[in-house]
Amino acid sequence: TARRTNRRTFFRQATMNLRIAELEANTTVTSFFALASLREARTRTGSSFYNLLLQDRTGTAAGKVWSPSEVWRDDITVPGVVKVRARVETYRDEIQLNVETIEPYRPTAEEYDALMPCSRWAAARRATPTGC
Repeated sequence: TARRTNRRTFFRQATMNLRIAELEANTTVTSFFALASLREARTRTGSSFYNLLLQDRTGTAAGKVWSPSEVWRDDITVPGVVKVRARVETYRDEIQLNVETIEPYRPTAEEYDALMPCSRWAAARRATPTGC
């Protein structure tokens, strides 16, 4: 369908143009990342929040969902791929994404490979345009 095609096109553009290694503080981004892990935690005042580990081929970044009841969807799986809209901040000299919206995404095999880190050995053995 046209909507699915547009999402796929946007996904390819986002993964080719926006990498974790290129994120800059004090910006808002909408992009796709692999969701590697999720851990529920509590603030000092007892409010629930989620710690996420987001990744792509260039690295990992911490993600925070400060209002899980408002943002989180039950159809998101860990591990999985998600579309995220987040404010990029710096916390203790590290990039952190404060997630405003998050939704699941089902990538093609090629799209999934574009998010996963790989070794030089694996890249040498694969015949893909990205080398990995």
